[in-house]
Amino acid sequence: MTNKIFVILFVFVGTFNSILAQSIDKQPRALFSIQRFYHPEEGAYIELYLSFDASSLMQVKIDDYYQSKMEVLYVIKKNDNIVKYDKFEVLGPKMAQADLYQDFLDVQTFKLQPDQYVVEVSLRDVNSSTSPIKVTQNLTVDFNEKKMAVSDVMFEKSIEETFAQGPLVKNGLKMIPWLVSVLPAFMDQVYVYAEVYNSDFELGLNGAYVEKHTLKNIDVDSIFPAYSSIKRVECKEVNVILKPLDLTTLPKGSYVYSIDLYNRDNELVASNGIQFYRESLVPELKKDFLVQGFADFATIINSETSRDSIVDFFRCIRPLGDYAHQNFIDKNWESTESEILKSYIISFWTSYKPESPTNEWLKYRALVNVVNKEFGNSIQKGYDTDRGMTYLQYGPPDQIVVRENEPSSYPYIIWQYYTHPKQSNAMYVFYDPSLTYRNYVLLHSNVRGEKTNTRWRLILQSRNNPNADIDQEEGVQHWGGRADDYFENPR
Repeated sequence: MTNKIFVILFVFVGTFNSILAQSIDKQPRALFSIQRFYHPEEGAYIELYLSFDASSLMQVKIDDYYQSKMEVLYVIKKNDNIVKYDKFEVLGPKMAQADLYQDFLDVQTFKLQPDQYVVEVSLRDVNSSTSPIKVTQNLTVDFNEKKMAVSDVMFEKSIEETFAQGPLVKNGLKMIPWLVSVLPAFMDQVYVYAEVYNSDFELGLNGAYVEKHTLKNIDVDSIFPAYSSIKRVECKEVNVILKPLDLTTLPKGSYVYSIDLYNRDNELVASNGIQFYRESLVPELKKDFLVQGFADFATIINSETSRDSIVDFFRCIRPLGDYAHQNFIDKNWESTESEILKSYIISFWTSYKPESPTNEWLKYRALVNVVNKEFGNSIQKGYDTDRGMTYLQYGPPDQIVVRENEPSSYPYIIWQYYTHPKQSNAMYVFYDPSLTYRNYVLLHSNVRGEKTNTRWRLILQSRNNPNADIDQEEGVQHWGGRADDYFENPR
């Protein structure tokens, strides 16, 4: 993790002085932050942020309003030689009264070659006789066009789409940064912002990498998996990371938010992060608090060394996710590194069952074992079969009709759910065209979003009654055929 520079600038001065509406000079306060970025065509650059506490500045009357004025001096040195110099004034907002205040922000950008620097900052309240505030900080800039990297990670207080240009606009978004390293209790959400550079150069234009987000509680030295995630990202010159961070249930304490990038060989190629303290009404974590459940679950998964077991854990959660989740599992279970599979399992499950991930996992694995035994076959685990997936998603059906020897029909099974998350009286028709009496596949369901086949009766009864008429939907009448009756009137 590269160095992050956060400096609170303040000085205890209070010389008596009469300036228009205010009689005593105040103690100027400002927050200073350096953020490092990179542009594929222009190279490395830094953004220097100053956030002024307006209540600490002197305001003077100008015409019919009051306003503060700050003088800023930036000097950037390399080996005692000045490479960048800028002196300017920053005006505060116009206020109707002298005792009204509104904090304000300034951003300046400087291009810098990769190297070691010293940044000197000097602030002076133009309307006050107080001495200037000065601070000096070391700075390392190490971006280059041939190395994959992550910019400094920032917290953004708010985000708004815009077509305008300005120092606070990036990629069509106006972002107001949150520069304080404390996230107060009144904040319900903050956005994580960062940029990834040169992945196309290091991994190839058609390459991809794995982006892993991790939130760690420093106080108890434990990962907070419910806030962590992992995903596959296609390579570009610049990839933008913008992710909301929900703070409503985040306990009080010290944290580090990390972004780690891995190549296809599971090698760490770049990383960065940000530390912060969360003030919260949620009690701080203890070793025996809820986080221990997260830690226990992560330990269970991370301690597994068998590739077959890891893949089994990874694939068995497939029925519980949406299409994107299932697609990710289908594409990655065979070739993706075990450590990445483990991270995905931990992230998914602790989000799916945040209250008691360890106990819920043990119960789910017991259910998976039952499903594997009941619905598995010679080529599939039970959770990979259509019946197994349906069972893991919705539980056991209320009614089951089994017809294995109906004349002219393939073996079939009808499940009925009296109550279902999507509708009442949910029906599922499974049949076995292989005639093995073990490989039942879903033929038709009346549930929204599930497989629907208006020709299901015809297909089911085509074992001895082949029919090539694609317009025909109704089944043929034959002795002993009762599929339609069982579907319409299950019992």
